[in-house]
Amino acid sequence: MRKRAWSGRCWSVIDLVLVLMLSGAADAATSFNAQSALGMNLGGVSYYASEQPFINPFVTADHWITHADATWDTNEEKYTDLDPDGWPKTLNSVNEPTTQHFNSLGVQFLLGMPNTANGTDPAGR
Repeated sequence: MRKRAWSGRCWSVIDLVLVLMLSGAADAATSFNAQSALGMNLGGVSYYASEQPFINPFVTADHWITHADATWDTNEEKYTDLDPDGWPKTLNSVNEPTTQHFNSLGVQFLLGMPNTANGTDPAGR
C-alpha cells in the first residue's frame, strides 16, 4: 500500500520534469516583444499612485469634482453632463432638482508623483 502511494508521487514528479523539458523556453507573442522587459508588481490604479502604468494619465484620474467660486466641492457630480466616455460635454447640469451651483469641473490625478531632476513632471513630456 505504501509503495503504491510512493510510485504515484514518482510519476507526478516525472510527469512534471517531462513537461518542463518538452515545453522549452517560452517565446514572446511577437518579435517586437522579444526584448521587452516584463512589468509586474504594479500597484492598484489610483490618482495618488507614484506609478504611471498608462500613457494617458487621465486613466488614473479620480471622479470629476464640481467647483463654485468659493466652494471646492459642491457635490453635484451626479448632475454633470458627460459623454459616454466620461468627458464633460458642457458645464450645464443635467436633471438637477435644485439650482446649479458649480461653474467649473476639476479632477485629481498624478498627485503621488515623486520629485525628480525636472520637478514632478515625468521625463519626455
